[in-house]
Amino acid sequence: MVNKSAWQNSFPRLIVVLLFAGSAINYLDRSLLSVVMPQVRRDLLLSNADYGLAIHAFLVMYGVFYILGGRIADRRGYRRTFTLAVAFWSLAAMAHAFVRGLSSLFLCRALLGVRDPTGTRRLAPPNENPLKTLVFSAAIAWQIPKVGIGGIVRTINSAAQLGFLVFLPVYCTTAVGFTLAQWLRLLTLLSVTNVIWNLLFGFIGDKFGWRRTVALFGGAGCAVTTLMLYYSLQGHPANYALAVVAGMFYGATLSAYTPLGAIMAALAPGRKGAAMAILNLGAGASTWVGPAIVGLFLPSLGAGGVMWIFAVLYAVSAVLTMFMKVPEDRAAA
Repeated sequence: MVNKSAWQNSFPRLIVVLLFAGSAINYLDRSLLSVVMPQVRRDLLLSNADYGLAIHAFLVMYGVFYILGGRIADRRGYRRTFTLAVAFWSLAAMAHAFVRGLSSLFLCRALLGVRDPTGTRRLAPPNENPLKTLVFSAAIAWQIPKVGIGGIVRTINSAAQLGFLVFLPVYCTTAVGFTLAQWLRLLTLLSVTNVIWNLLFGFIGDKFGWRRTVALFGGAGCAVTTLMLYYSLQGHPANYALAVVAGMFYGATLSAYTPLGAIMAALAPGRKGAAMAILNLGAGASTWVGPAIVGLFLPSLGAGGVMWIFAVLYAVSAVLTMFMKVPEDRAAA
């Protein structure tokens, strides 16, 4: 009896650990192709265009199902949906071992994108109809313009990060001259820094103010650190240690967008489901906006031009955020 009671008490902790591990592997798998891209291109004889097409297969499906996942979970049940999603994702991930060319890689990445955002939580609160939330999501952006602004800021937040994964692996390992191992270490340190500061900026936002945190540390900070990252790669040869430091600064400032979710909820306290749907729509849109910017401007402007575009977009997000005033944010001041 004691053993059964002890198991029941430890079971919730085990679930939390498994969910954490699943989420960690999920994000690892999501970015894996970008990390090992030079080796994949060489083994499968892919051109830059082929590689971009494979990346877009995942990102487009991810963006489409980002919003639909919550609706599916509402109808089928969260535990059942999550279980089926993990099983489907595992099979899609294992299928990558049998990839032999562009068509099979494209298919596997698309299948992975279908599962990835499948809902583990509902997008609408219990007293709000999920279908109505989905249908009228665009309406709240017009009715409460600050919510629409939040969706744009959320798109900018992730667009550059996803765009970087499209071209920086090639740029760093060819034009800059870093080895694949050096690029992997740089990306790892950037990501670890991002995770740590995600936690810290939650506390900073409560003390300093949500809006000011996102605008100053997030928008303005990312604009500066994006350019720092680019110009740290311009030495002949490039200074690897300087590039790592710049990458870590970028990872830290990227985390400053953390309070954006709290701002969106506070902007529409009576319609949180619709407001969060706009936030998710912005996140989904970023999965194709970032790579699209790279695809459109990299051939003509080069890596430097693309980095400047992203830096300007971050600056724009800082300005837009200053219009998203909420009572809680003013109280923090």
